[in-house]
Amino acid sequence: MSGASDYPLRTASDALAVIDRVAAETNTVNVGLLCDFYHLAANGDDLDAITAHLVPRITHVQIADCPGRGEPGTGGLPFARLLNNLANGGYDGWVSLEYIPTTATTDSFGSLPRLP
Repeated sequence: MSGASDYPLRTASDALAVIDRVAAETNTVNVGLLCDFYHLAANGDDLDAITAHLVPRITHVQIADCPGRGEPGTGGLPFARLLNNLANGGYDGWVSLEYIPTTATTDSFGSLPRLP
């Protein structure tokens, strides 16, 4: 589990339920899912399913490996596959880095996946 123990939004479906409720009650159309790989994985969510099936709902992506919140390659997340899922689903937004580097920050950039 990541975050405060009583935090009510742990999974993508938790967040999407709130987004859908806000949209229905306010006619808001510009709110989407922040796909935070580290927090979703730490909370047990299925990143393969999210990145393969929820791309139209994703408006921003943050990455850190899990466990440990380090740069890609320090944990067990399949970043190349997940990022390819997003790209194949039409995601063309930003992917931000939210990891704790295990070395100098600029040196840690070498661990980032290279996509076609």
